[in-house]
Amino acid sequence: MLELSSHVLDIMENSLAAGAATIKVTVLENTGADILSLEVSDDGQGLSEEEIK
Repeated sequence: MLELSSHVLDIMENSLAAGAATIKVTVLENTGADILSLEVSDDGQGLSEEEIK
């Protein structure tokens, strides 16, 4: 679990570096299917079309 938290922290630091004022982390657990889902969203600058390519 420590590795997972380190990855989430890294994503959140990237959000802050992109100017995010708000970061939302949603954790969903489906024990029946043995799935853990994480969704991270923020209001940071994001990437331009050129940066994505």
